[in-house]
Amino acid sequence: NLPNTVLQSLMCGTPVIGFNIGGLPDIIIHKKNGLLVDDISAQKLANNIKMFFKTLEMFDRAEISEQSRELYNSKVQAIKYHDLYKSLILNE
Repeated sequence: NLPNTVLQSLMCGTPVIGFNIGGLPDIIIHKKNGLLVDDISAQKLANNIKMFFKTLEMFDRAEISEQSRELYNSKVQAIKYHDLYKSLILNE
């Protein structure tokens, strides 16, 4: 579970706010490239949105974009898939 919309947002340098479930904790680094909401509730989400606007300056959009493009570009992902498949074949 690695939502493309989150990856696209990060690659554009836009911080992401999301619940701490699924694949989001793997790509959102709390207070670095977005915010993770611990409890799934409208109130907790609203609190994090308010916190986001109060601390907007802590997010470096250029850094968010650069790091995301390095981690999630198609060449890097292809190499990771290749290595994974190769390890699965060798372990049989």
